[in-house]
Amino acid sequence: KGTAKRIKSSLIFLLSGLLGLAVFKINNFSQPLLPMLSGLFGLPVLLHSFSANQQVPEQMSNNGTVLIDSKLISTAAKLLATALFSSSLMGIFPALGPAQAAILGRSFCRRISARQYLFLLGAISSSSMLFAIITLFTIHKARNGSIAVLGELVDVGIQEFALLFAAAFFASAASLITTLLLAKAILKAIARINYRVVCVVVAAII
Repeated sequence: KGTAKRIKSSLIFLLSGLLGLAVFKINNFSQPLLPMLSGLFGLPVLLHSFSANQQVPEQMSNNGTVLIDSKLISTAAKLLATALFSSSLMGIFPALGPAQAAILGRSFCRRISARQYLFLLGAISSSSMLFAIITLFTIHKARNGSIAVLGELVDVGIQEFALLFAAAFFASAASLITTLLLAKAILKAIARINYRVVCVVVAAII
């Protein structure tokens, strides 16, 4: 809202397009996305975290108890339906990513807590992979890098499609169990990590 913000947003949108055109016109540069995305999204966040002296806060555990009531179930069902709708759009529109889908999903939910947003983001990330497999099977189009590689390695027919779906559900179940088992130990250890050192190491690797 506001004329000044609209002008700034339009300018950023225009500059991002010009940057893309400039980078892809560089001769003898076969993989321009890696350094460009590292510079736009990787290093700035790390440098900001380092300069702001951010630390991982102490994590709290509920000792494994989860209170499930009708309100919680209805909220989870609503968020899951929103995630499925948003991730289905990702399968149709190649430029739409998980972050944009999550913002789109938030617009359907008037009030959403940080915990609910994380649930929504996780559901979108998981279901988008399933929709990507469906898209590869039905119209033979890849909507992300891993699915593109999969499409080159395997001709996805009905048997491969069923196997991939079964593997996806098995991986989801396995990740849930391992997360519940490992979370308690990780919660105790993660607050002891020097986050500034992590930022420096990861930035150096990038």
